[in-house]
Amino acid sequence: MGATLGVARSPIALPILLTLGNSDKTVVSALDAIQEMLAEPILPWMALAVFLLFGILAGRATCGWICPFGLVQDLLAEINPKRREVSLRTHKGSLKLKYGILGMTLFVSVSLGLSLFYGLGGEYKVALGVLARGPFSALSPEATLLGVLPILSRVILLYFLGIPPVASPLSLDLVWNRLSSMSWLLTIRLAVLILVVVMSFYIMRAWCRYLCPAGAFLAISSRFSFLGLRRNLLRCNRCGDCVKVCPMLVRITEQPWEKMTDPECIMCLECVDACNVRAIRPTFP
Repeated sequence: MGATLGVARSPIALPILLTLGNSDKTVVSALDAIQEMLAEPILPWMALAVFLLFGILAGRATCGWICPFGLVQDLLAEINPKRREVSLRTHKGSLKLKYGILGMTLFVSVSLGLSLFYGLGGEYKVALGVLARGPFSALSPEATLLGVLPILSRVILLYFLGIPPVASPLSLDLVWNRLSSMSWLLTIRLAVLILVVVMSFYIMRAWCRYLCPAGAFLAISSRFSFLGLRRNLLRCNRCGDCVKVCPMLVRITEQPWEKMTDPECIMCLECVDACNVRAIRPTFP
């Protein structure tokens, strides 16, 4: 937290994936904030309210329009237009994964927060190590891609430019020693990132569909969202074009026509553009 013209300022929490980085960031992830605050321990009521309010007002629209990792997946989709289709049975079963990741994240953070609050969590926090300040944040592919890799790239650049303290003679032994000395956490982070990138290359928005805990948190309250989609039954011929282009595989033609607030819908409006008869439009409330 810093100050501008003598007025204290604090970052804005949004229900997206956005690595915390340094303390001077303007926008942070509400999920990261929840984990950080529980490790203090501080009741993260504001971060929790962010998920509740955004979900009720706009559903998962932040997933479709603001989240930087969503943009990364969209770029991967543009590189590989021939994506694989996921069967409906596999899709429905895999939707539960992100709720499991969210549940494990909250279990660790809440249990740590409660134990620290009652003065019993010192050893628990030490045992968790780097996971204490964020069991999910420590392994988030977004944080690895947009936080860790840029730092590693900077170190490598300084090395080749011959700028201390990382500059030293280049040799195969040195490269091998550096690789073998990688921490277990960095190894796991890189493995998770590679897995997610490969999945997103072949499956549209695979991370958003099946693994994102922030999306799962939003989905819980988005069922009651004011923002939704309305389908005009007089115009709709049930051609299925809207379903084909939906990156989240929402069965739009099987949803209530008056107002659709499916928890998997990220309000990307691809279905609106794909509808040749203009039967779908956003509605609020």
